[in-house]
Amino acid sequence: MFREKTKQYPWLICQNKKLGCLTCQKIKAVGPNVGGSQVHIADEWSKVKVTAYGATRAAQLQSLRKKIHKHRMSDYHQAAEKTMETAKEKRMETLTSDMQRDHFLTTDRVFRTVYKIVKSARPFTDLPTDIDLQVMNGLDMGRTLHSDYSCATISRHIGSEMRKRVVGKVLQSGTKCSVLIDESTTDSKKSVLIIYIRASLGMSEEPLTFFLDLVELSATNADGIYQALMNNLSQHGFSEAIMKERFVCFASDGASVMLGSKSSVATKLVEKFPNVMVWHCMNHRLELSVGDAVEEIAGMNDFQFFFDKIYSLYHASAKNRRELTECCEDLALQCLNIGRILSTRWVASSYRTIKAVWQQYPALHKHFSDASVDPKRRSTERCMFSGLANRLSNATFVHNLGVMYDALEELSEFSLSLQDRNMTLPKAEASLSRQIRVLKSMAEQPGPRAEETQTAGDLKLFKGVPLTNNSRYSREINH
Repeated sequence: MFREKTKQYPWLICQNKKLGCLTCQKIKAVGPNVGGSQVHIADEWSKVKVTAYGATRAAQLQSLRKKIHKHRMSDYHQAAEKTMETAKEKRMETLTSDMQRDHFLTTDRVFRTVYKIVKSARPFTDLPTDIDLQVMNGLDMGRTLHSDYSCATISRHIGSEMRKRVVGKVLQSGTKCSVLIDESTTDSKKSVLIIYIRASLGMSEEPLTFFLDLVELSATNADGIYQALMNNLSQHGFSEAIMKERFVCFASDGASVMLGSKSSVATKLVEKFPNVMVWHCMNHRLELSVGDAVEEIAGMNDFQFFFDKIYSLYHASAKNRRELTECCEDLALQCLNIGRILSTRWVASSYRTIKAVWQQYPALHKHFSDASVDPKRRSTERCMFSGLANRLSNATFVHNLGVMYDALEELSEFSLSLQDRNMTLPKAEASLSRQIRVLKSMAEQPGPRAEETQTAGDLKLFKGVPLTNNSRYSREINH
């Protein structure tokens, strides 16, 4: 009879013709506070002491059914079952795991936000604002790592880990590598060495150029730069044995401390690694070539002086910049930044300045003309603007502007192609050969901008501005 009831109710147990509750027995064994809830356990059910009453079998079964039903529906039995179910879920362990997962998730979101800030070249002070925005959008960003100091620390950590992975792939791949360095100066006037590595991340992949490190120099002579370079390479895993096996090329600018024939960084590297090929950066070669050509071209000094003058005019005065912007708006032109030309910057920077003057030529002439008759300005300023307007409207200057536009446009495209991370020597040689052919053809026949300015000189009108002929303002550049 007792065994029949245990088959019908699995939570019943039978011992010596007595019934008990398996659930209550387990709760009694582990304690009444399992799962954080207080449970009162009946001793007769937890200690298997429930018996049947009655003289006949039917009476005993009826007695057992009443007791079982009463116990099953009792509050303490149901509470015991809920407690056992809660214990099976292991809520404490799950709660700890959920807390760790949430913490990792919020930290991951902060790290991605910092990576976006660094990738976009934004200041570290953007992090608190970006965090507040994401919180307003409903994301949980945690309570820590929200300051600009944390942003700087996280960015250094991300950069360090990315560098370790890239360097590790280079070392594991076993491919050859090249080192590119350049010396620079920080805003705090400290001399630093910029180190790049060009290598392949796999045997079947194309080589890539990636930034390795920025090293502060204690000495800017050849010995100091050489020691700083070798120490930094060793710190990143490029040991002397690896360098002897894989180091194939060293590239830098044409400074004597870098590529000098007697005592330079290149000579010291060749002494230690005899198979290394020393290469002068082609972009620096291009800039040196342009500089040498400019010195031999008649009329370039006056042309460059005019651009330096308008650069200082708009760079140093917010008033002049605002007035030029207003003139551009009146003529429905885009106001572009005017910089220096043929200075220490890349030739592409000179091209952008020439292009800016070309596109906003009417606005410049309008500003110079208006300022030359402005009674609020001093007489010296009015005379200066009058001279600038006369020089700008000179047919010879306009012709020189067209010639330089054509030349610098071609050189700018060539310079930018050489700066491509995927550029190789065969590609560079083909691009250089093409550029030589283009420049030779432009020497025989003027380019499109030069032809346009020649036509404007014949018509005495360029972009709506009347032109004059006055040899005292400029010398014509022979295209």
